[in-house]
Amino acid sequence: MNPLRDFFYSNPSHIFHGMAKEHLDLLLACASEVEFAPGTTIFKTGDSASRFYLIYLGEVAVRVPGYQRGDATVESLTTGQVLGISWLMEPYVYKFDAVAEEPTRALAFDAAAVRTQCQSNPRFGFDLLLRFTNTIASRLEAARLQMQEMARESEEREALP
Repeated sequence: MNPLRDFFYSNPSHIFHGMAKEHLDLLLACASEVEFAPGTTIFKTGDSASRFYLIYLGEVAVRVPGYQRGDATVESLTTGQVLGISWLMEPYVYKFDAVAEEPTRALAFDAAAVRTQCQSNPRFGFDLLLRFTNTIASRLEAARLQMQEMARESEEREALP
């Protein structure tokens, strides 16, 4: 095995840790290894959510495009975190931009293939959905906090003479 696949099967730092080996095998069968150079746009708001990623090494900024002074980073994702949750919900379109902040290696999962596996194996699908639910809740909280901060900064700018 290579280090990235070893990480997938044995590292306790990612959301898939603790899944049954046969479920990990199903996921890995839908995956390919990818690399992104710093500054690479991985996906943009409105793109088809055809993949999701497990970051092995590096950092990716999740951004809201076009906020008053440019893009606003909602969250920075690093080793062990999953990128791209829009693959789970129709219409399967990304809601944020994702940009590699540093050299990044990841496993890219074919979303349609994973959805097919979920339909064919409900236990696998339920386990995966429970794991992504925590990620979704965390991302919503990060977005809420970022929006509060942006609103506060906007109010402070307006209050300046």
